[in-house]
Amino acid sequence: MSLRKDLYKIDIDTDISLLVFHKDIMSVGFGPAISLYINDVEFFKFDCFGPEKGHYHILDGDRIFFSEKTVIDQIARSITDLNDIIKKYYIDTDLLTNKLDEAQRKMIEYETTYYEKLRR
Repeated sequence: MSLRKDLYKIDIDTDISLLVFHKDIMSVGFGPAISLYINDVEFFKFDCFGPEKGHYHILDGDRIFFSEKTVIDQIARSITDLNDIIKKYYIDTDLLTNKLDEAQRKMIEYETTYYEKLRR
């Protein structure tokens, strides 16, 4: 059973896509997340779980913790990092900006709908 809830796929190009979702892993944390897939391989996953818990993975590696403390700041950092990564492989910067804006809106929606009240 997948821990990923409300999967929302955003195609950037035929071989590049983003998967936006949210999850609650009791021992790790909860909140919105986003993955970058290239040729159906998950290269990056950003788990925006807030203070002391937010982290990312490169090629399913170990957790690398965010220096950003809030979920909103972690989302912004994820989108910036994804922009820097994807623009190396993808040329249409206007479309990329629109797609990343869509991903950021969806992540914030998941945070405010499911988790924001739990963090208080």
